[in-house]
Amino acid sequence: YIKHKTHLQETGKRVNTAAKLKERPTADLLCIDIIGGTGKYQGQIGSLVLQDSKGRTVAVGSGLSDFDRAKNYNFFIGKVIEVEYEQLIDTYIQPTYLCIREDKSSNDIN
Repeated sequence: YIKHKTHLQETGKRVNTAAKLKERPTADLLCIDIIGGTGKYQGQIGSLVLQDSKGRTVAVGSGLSDFDRAKNYNFFIGKVIEVEYEQLIDTYIQPTYLCIREDKSSNDIN
């Protein structure tokens, strides 16, 4: 919890003088498929289907830029993708795309 020195608690109100700071863990996952976009992203990449070393899969669209979504469907397949997430239960909860890990191979996934 980060707060400005002049911050006063106001029950039930959002304020600009305080914020929660949550650290989110990251994972390196292998891109195994693509899901096509709909609506604004029709004909583009909607989300990446990622898999970890235990076989868990998750679709990640959050964090992809319009530039990323316009790339060829095969661009991401087979690449290691770094994501951040809220928590790991049976799958990754609230995953967000961060980047492609060019320095890692499929042997290095979490």
